[in-house]
Amino acid sequence: VSHGAIQFTAYEELRKTIVDLKSKGSVTQHQNPDQLLVS
Repeated sequence: VSHGAIQFTAYEELRKTIVDLKSKGSVTQHQNPDQLLVS
């Protein structure tokens, strides 16, 4: 498994977690999950 694949998997897991938090009414609800990771 390449290092890039590991990074991609970790990114996807983090993104899913943020989306899950959003769906629960998090204070970040108005933001795009991808924008949160960049900031």
